[in-house]
Amino acid sequence: MAVIGIYRIIKFLLWVLICVGMYAIVRPFSFDASIRMIYAFHRGMCNIFKITVVVHGVPSTKKRTLYLVNHASYLDIPILGSILNGRF
Repeated sequence: MAVIGIYRIIKFLLWVLICVGMYAIVRPFSFDASIRMIYAFHRGMCNIFKITVVVHGVPSTKKRTLYLVNHASYLDIPILGSILNGRF
């Protein structure tokens, strides 16, 4: 079991390094591409930690929406980041 945890931590660290590097390259040239990279980063995090996200309802498409969430765990941000266009 400990080997699986270490493997996931290594995958997580590599994923962060890859995404941060790519984001630093893409961000100055394309805002839309950087937003897509943020979604991909959070979806990858959910994939690494074997999290299945189930959405009930439809997220707001209005320009300015405030979501209030009760921090239930350290995984709230990757989960919400994989489905919402938001900043944390």
